Amino acid sequence: MKKKLLAILLAAAMLLALCSCAAKEAEAPAEEAPASEAPAAESTGNVLKIGALLNTTGWFAAIDYNNQIEMETLCKFYNDQGGIDIGGTKYTLELVVEDGGSDAEGIRSAAQRLVDAGIDYVLETNDFWVEGAIDIFEQAGVMNIMAQNNMNHGVINADTQYSYSFSNACTSQYYAAMQVVKENYPEVKKVVYACDDNGVNDEQAALVKSGCEAFGLEYVDAPVVYDGETTDFAAIAMKIIASGADCVTGNGTPDNIASIIKEIRAAGSDLIYAAPITMGPGVFVAGSGINDLSGAFTFGSDIATPENNTDDFNTIYKMFVEIHGEDAATGWNGAGLDNFYTLLKIMQGAGSIDVEAVRSYYDTMESVETLFGTGVKGGMETFGNEHVITHPNHAMKVEGGQISYMGTYECVCP
Repeated sequence: MKKKLLAILLAAAMLLALCSCAAKEAEAPAEEAPASEAPAAESTGNVLKIGALLNTTGWFAAIDYNNQIEMETLCKFYNDQGGIDIGGTKYTLELVVEDGGSDAEGIRSAAQRLVDAGIDYVLETNDFWVEGAIDIFEQAGVMNIMAQNNMNHGVINADTQYSYSFSNACTSQYYAAMQVVKENYPEVKKVVYACDDNGVNDEQAALVKSGCEAFGLEYVDAPVVYDGETTDFAAIAMKIIASGADCVTGNGTPDNIASIIKEIRAAGSDLIYAAPITMGPGVFVAGSGINDLSGAFTFGSDIATPENNTDDFNTIYKMFVEIHGEDAATGWNGAGLDNFYTLLKIMQGAGSIDVEAVRSYYDTMESVETLFGTGVKGGMETFGNEHVITHPNHAMKVEGGQISYMGTYECVCP
């Protein structure tokens, strides 16, 4: 079941604006990522080590490959400036990567290795990977930040003290998706939830219902939940069409969503697909094989229009392409990168690299600059604490096979 959450991950915010790039995404190497190529600027002698609990081997490595090299690019971004200034001290950044091997036990072992190495901060992929290792970080007092929380209350809840998520998750994106639908697709009156069996379908469907109520859309109370390993996408498409909805929303793997879109179109339906995943809709063009695809949108990075992004985003993305090339850029993720960037901004606000000082500052701060704009805290109603940061998201649509920017939407985690 854990594998079925694959797509929600590509957490936080951001991806390609070019369809042709998306078609190459699967080509990103699945081996352990190389270190950043260019040497750092002169070091001050102070090194800030940040752990990265990733899967550099196994089935998830194709996703985490980009997470790693993107975070290494952020290290280079600061190190080329002589380090990052925190509380008047310059620190050279070092990313300490441990491989979970795309396995629950492997993740737990990797978490313990990071703790044993004296790492105080750990960046993670997604909640479903680290659920079984949270106790290790909690007991050690290690502040751990996941790229995306998918409403897994076993990771962030009222009792967890050191678990955080600094990039938009479905908690905020489902709601925002309904706003996008209302403002951009006036023909949509009814919305149905369809997703693979990810273990939190009831919670996610409730978010869709809430969003529909907020924006005057009718929620079709007949969710379509399917086996994430199915190959019968025609049957799923027919259930969606039979619901009578004008729009379907739900996450899942990009390949599965693309296959469902393909079957929906093959059945003659022009249903809108609102996918709250942080990947450009070009993945649906490539996956469906429909070169002139229309009627689908996601949340991601508007790479084609730099003025829609923060200056740091544009600088870091350009640096990434210069180091790793256009092929690696086709797999641009950005969620783990944003978590890292936001963590460093919080440290700067606290003026300290001490975990308790940083956590104390976090509790008192009202907002923080993320890689995608000003982020705000949330999560008390949903998780029992305010350990989630949400930030603005670009809505990106595909029409006639071309990707375009729809607008920037505020995302909020209740």
